[in-house]
Amino acid sequence: IPSDLERILDRCLEKKADDRIQTADDIAVELRRVRMIREDTTTILVAPPVPSTPLLGREETLDDAAGRLHDGERLLTLSGYGGTGKTRFSIALFHRLAGEYPGGAAFISLASVTDPAEVLPAVATALSIPEAHGRSALDALCTVIAERRVLLVLDNLEQVLGAAEDIAQLLGRCPALQCIATSRAPLKIGAEMEFSLPPLDFPAPDVTSLDSLRAYPAIELFIQRGEKVKPGFALTEANAAAIATICRRLDGLPLALELAAARVRILEPAALLQRLDHALDLLTSGDRDLPLRQRTLRATISWSYSLLDDSEQRLLCKLSTFHEGWTLDALEHVCYSENDRHRALDEFESLVEKGLVRVVGAGERYALLETIRAFSAEQLHASGDVDKVRDAHADYFLQFAERIARDIRTTEQLNAMQRGHGDNANMHAAIQWLTSLAQAGDEAALEKGLLLCGYLNWFWHISAQHLTARLALDALLELAADRPPSRGRALAKLAAGMVSTTTGEWERSLSEWRAGGEDGDSVGDEEAAAEGLMGVGYCSLSLGRMEETGAALDRSIARSAGVCDFMRALSMSIKGMMLFVTGDLDAGMKLVQDAAQIQQRIADHEGGGIAQSFLANMTFAKGDPVRALELYRESLALFKAVGDYPEVARVYCEMGWTALSAADSRAALDWFRQAVYAYEKVGSPRGTGLALLGIAAVEAEEGRAERAVEIAAASEALSARAGVVVDHPMDPSVVERIEALKASIPKHTLDGLVAKAGVLTPAAVLAMVSD
Repeated sequence: IPSDLERILDRCLEKKADDRIQTADDIAVELRRVRMIREDTTTILVAPPVPSTPLLGREETLDDAAGRLHDGERLLTLSGYGGTGKTRFSIALFHRLAGEYPGGAAFISLASVTDPAEVLPAVATALSIPEAHGRSALDALCTVIAERRVLLVLDNLEQVLGAAEDIAQLLGRCPALQCIATSRAPLKIGAEMEFSLPPLDFPAPDVTSLDSLRAYPAIELFIQRGEKVKPGFALTEANAAAIATICRRLDGLPLALELAAARVRILEPAALLQRLDHALDLLTSGDRDLPLRQRTLRATISWSYSLLDDSEQRLLCKLSTFHEGWTLDALEHVCYSENDRHRALDEFESLVEKGLVRVVGAGERYALLETIRAFSAEQLHASGDVDKVRDAHADYFLQFAERIARDIRTTEQLNAMQRGHGDNANMHAAIQWLTSLAQAGDEAALEKGLLLCGYLNWFWHISAQHLTARLALDALLELAADRPPSRGRALAKLAAGMVSTTTGEWERSLSEWRAGGEDGDSVGDEEAAAEGLMGVGYCSLSLGRMEETGAALDRSIARSAGVCDFMRALSMSIKGMMLFVTGDLDAGMKLVQDAAQIQQRIADHEGGGIAQSFLANMTFAKGDPVRALELYRESLALFKAVGDYPEVARVYCEMGWTALSAADSRAALDWFRQAVYAYEKVGSPRGTGLALLGIAAVEAEEGRAERAVEIAAASEALSARAGVVVDHPMDPSVVERIEALKASIPKHTLDGLVAKAGVLTPAAVLAMVSD
């Protein structure tokens, strides 16, 4: 029986009456909830990296691990020493199981996370769950996963075992969630089943025939890796004894075997064994507090490192500075001076050939296994070069972020967002490094940190990383408060204004936009000055200060002409909306249409989505809901393409009100349901309340008075808990209509509905109306 149905049966059979499902109607609601969850289109999918080699010798172990999860284990921790292939095994297990989870599956690397408190935020970021003011990562994950059957693979947890309690809470609040973790040590929580992953089987000394030796996974892996670097390499009578002995000496550890086999390009197995024997005897004699297998792996890595020439060693150490991988361009600029870059490709290719660097995907990115990265980082620290390399890393990603900011304003917008997501962890690490230097009094690092945050303004906004932005900006702007105006402070202030706009802190936002624009003016940055005026105009519009709105937007449009079409078109769209709300609909539409033409020319999906949604709203006001829905669909496609999910949620909700005005209750309900899903994901209680109120309006339209009142009360209760006000200008009379319906309901029934609605969740409302 599927787990979601099994839970319903268990509740039917509960011994305590209060815990038992009471009626057939209650069962029907639960079944509709299951169907709704299964039909939810927001399926989670984060694919694992593509492994460079097939998994060998693990079929029975895979069957065993999959069986544990089929039996209902909530958390399966794949434990084992470093180098046993836990990550590779978890990738294979993911592919074996992912299709069985209707809610989706995600593979999430935590290798670069060092603070246990950052584990769940890292998981939420990997799942593209927008950050929301006042919502924890745990709450965000529980909202998105809810009761859906989802698989999460959490790779490399050993350095953040302090997150165990957070993971336990996540499992406790998401009853159908199952997790696979990889770690050298168990998490030691109640839901955990430890699954120890042994090394690969290797032959005993008395196994000598070639056919018998080929049956051992350790031998097979060694031969396969050797053939990769030396085509034609094979197991023969001449080398069989040496290869078997190497596999025994390396305890069948996959990573150690790969590193050793990479050397057969220049060493025959017998010579390799002789050198390896000496290295292992020497290097495993220390660190007696470590288990033997761990000493063997470390010794093998150290031996491989010692065989590199000096320049290759320096490169490997510098690569440990990257977080979640790197591109070839990043490697050339971070690890080499301009005069030395001609050597980069050859030295890097050598590290790849020797098994020390992994190719990710089709070669667009590269990464180190965490075991090798940790060893390389130790060597970098010991060399005394760590600060110099981190400086180079920060300088590169400062320039990288500048290109992201520039390209978001051009036809390269979608590509820029994709590049930004790929190196999000590296940019965050650069900000942390520059902030630490600035806090120690480094003025140059402070300006660089401000610039880096300022460049990420629109990337952070579109990808809804508002909390990340707030923390980074607050730390740096506090240090810059008493400094003279600079371009860095101007851009950082603008980014801070954007965050405050998103969180609804209008007066603070207005002050930050104005300060950023003034700093831009002081340093002669026309684009920053124009953006500050755009922000002042938008905030003033939201605060109802129309005279200030028009003046600021007119100045922004004028100053951005010939400087930045992206900003000019955005200011035109906002000015058009101002004209609309002040009664000049035709002039407003004309200005937004002109803006949309600019945005189409520069392939501005973000600004284009805003303009199309504004035009849809205006078209709705003119009494043409059919055309309005067409424009909303165009807006929705643009926002989805660029990944602005808060705006996606807004458009879904406005489409619901538009369909309702066209007397298409079924379509309205579908759009409002999508809006609830989307607003819950982005963490907007006000938005969820608006969408629930829309559903109540649909129920009222369909003559279901009691259900309409109950859902409206749920919307009101949600809004009260969040401290927000819910109404909607597209249907300002909806609250009054709901109030009028209350008069048709007997008081005792009405009191019961309102009391029940106080604890009614958005998911329960969706289950209620899913039929």
